[in-house]
Amino acid sequence: MIKTALRRGAEADVGVPYVKPDQRGDAGACVQKAAQLAGYGIVRDGVYGQATYAPLTDSQ
Repeated sequence: MIKTALRRGAEADVGVPYVKPDQRGDAGACVQKAAQLAGYGIVRDGVYGQATYAPLTDSQ
């Protein structure tokens, strides 16, 4: 499996489904877990909302 590193050491698998804004479920929770591992203090609720989007844009 190919992995890509996010800033601050978190990793994400390349090739996972695209996660869309306001999407709910395991994909959103996976993105949130990566953000938590990267040091962002967000709640993992499975909702890809503004609180999830902000750490992603910050790490780019």
